[in-house]
Amino acid sequence: MEKTDNIRSLLGLSQENLALLLKVSRSQIAMYELGKRNLPVHAMEMLAIMLSYSQKETTKNEAKNPITNRFK
Repeated sequence: MEKTDNIRSLLGLSQENLALLLKVSRSQIAMYELGKRNLPVHAMEMLAIMLSYSQKETTKNEAKNPITNRFK
């Protein structure tokens, strides 16, 4: 069974796509997810920006439909 409680799944990206966006290798993403390596600082900064944007979009969508989002 695939683990779904990681940052990549929250963003809805594959390891390959996340690696391309962060300008690192796919293997670096895999090692990061396993807790064996840290990402480079530039990649961590970009990831923080992506998560911040994602959170803002989620909050915006919930504000538009407060009642229907409770039943998801």
